[in-house]
Amino acid sequence: MAINRDLFDQLVEVIEPHVIDPDQRAELVYRNLYDSPILREIKLEGTPRSFTLHFVATLLNWDEGESLLPVLSDLKERKGETQRLNQLLQALEGTPQLELKELEGSLFDKMTPLIAAIMTGLTTVIATVFTLGIIGSSLSDSIPILLIALVSAVATVAIVREIIKR
Repeated sequence: MAINRDLFDQLVEVIEPHVIDPDQRAELVYRNLYDSPILREIKLEGTPRSFTLHFVATLLNWDEGESLLPVLSDLKERKGETQRLNQLLQALEGTPQLELKELEGSLFDKMTPLIAAIMTGLTTVIATVFTLGIIGSSLSDSIPILLIALVSAVATVAIVREIIKR
């Protein structure tokens, strides 16, 4: 993934305040990259700005930013700046970062009752048709059973519409 200059600058701007001294740098680097071979390439010396530029550029060149994901996630958990870090994580991953609270009221909340309503309606219709097939009765005897199936299907459609509206 190609990283544009704006994204690079934003990454540097977000990380720099958290790497002012060598101890902060070491903590951030070792905490998130302890098992990565990239660790050999990262130099902890220099001013906060020069370290951050080197750090971000090294990680971007190493694996197109994949190594930055745990670093940004760690900053998000420990330091805050959630919205901004979510945007940077999204830009690096190329996929939306959704918090669980953002999913409330979404399609996921509607799926369980929706599936239950559809299954109930289908079960009733299938049972009715199956019953008619077994009984093999005349049309006049089948009308009440067909009406039950029709009412069940209409009720299912109404319930599904109501669930989708929510």
